[in-house]
Amino acid sequence: GSLASAASANLSTDNCVVERHGPAAANDEAPYGANASHVTTQAQSGAYQCPPNAVVPLSGKSSLSNLQTMINGMTATGGTAGHIGTAWGWYMLSPNWSPILPASAKPAPYNPSNTIKSVLLMTDGEFNVSHLTGASYGAMVDESYAQFKVLCDGMKAKKINVFTVGFGLTSGSRAETELKSCASSASNFFAATNGSELKKAFQDVASQLTSLRLSR
Repeated sequence: GSLASAASANLSTDNCVVERHGPAAANDEAPYGANASHVTTQAQSGAYQCPPNAVVPLSGKSSLSNLQTMINGMTATGGTAGHIGTAWGWYMLSPNWSPILPASAKPAPYNPSNTIKSVLLMTDGEFNVSHLTGASYGAMVDESYAQFKVLCDGMKAKKINVFTVGFGLTSGSRAETELKSCASSASNFFAATNGSELKKAFQDVASQLTSLRLSR
């Protein structure tokens, strides 16, 4: 979306970026110089597809209707690069990314005593796309999960409360194991097999966040 150009040092030509490489591949350093997001094309990476859904920065309650409209209009296409989605969830909460974010969406500083930062990742967990090496399918799966783990550990080290919601997971699968490991605690992981269970999972997350806020 509108952040692609600034995040990639103006290299994005299609309003999309892929994961970062190098030392800043799986952290929240500002996207400048060597830390800029990478770009690619279908010719460079056979797994590449620029999705139609744009990243939305932090929004207040006044944007609720617009957010609901966007969610209802989302289209699922291609594979699952779960590490990229996870990274952008962190970026939207990171004060290091404030320079490229709209004034109304700039994250507060990291200060667990005064500010609760939470990320909720809802996915089928079947990560199968990576643009790090453009290698085989199996290698892309391993690359995506490897970067995902580092991102999860990095967010938790910053005291970000991480929730994971797995939709349609196979019990005992790698996807389930990885999502459970990413969550900040066992109670922060949810599995859903249908719409009703998914709705209940989100309600439980909201309840936990409300309780955490009141306890502060």
